[in-house]
Amino acid sequence: MKKLYFIANHPAPAELVEQFEVISLTAEQKVLWSNIPKTSVAAHISPILADVKSVVDAGGIVVAVGEPRACFLAATTAGQGNVFSTFSVRKSVDKQLPDGTVEKTSVFQFDGLVPYEF
Repeated sequence: MKKLYFIANHPAPAELVEQFEVISLTAEQKVLWSNIPKTSVAAHISPILADVKSVVDAGGIVVAVGEPRACFLAATTAGQGNVFSTFSVRKSVDKQLPDGTVEKTSVFQFDGLVPYEF
């Protein structure tokens, strides 16, 4: 099964887990990814970038979602054709409550991977 390095602060969608051997960020890497600094981003996420290179060198792919500068670094490290983002469709769900009011909820439904464009 092809490896997929999933770089995000949330779990990979079930559809990806079914299709790939998903490698997620470690707890320490999630702290790095969720706290991107104003400067020196590459140095800050260097452990993640090292893993990106390892996964791609072994024939895997990368999914990177999050802070744009960090995603750019992950994408350029992975290279064209090796890095993707998730695509979701936003649906609004209305639920009528007993008192007659309506509760609106936004549901994001996974709709595949899209390649980063270089």
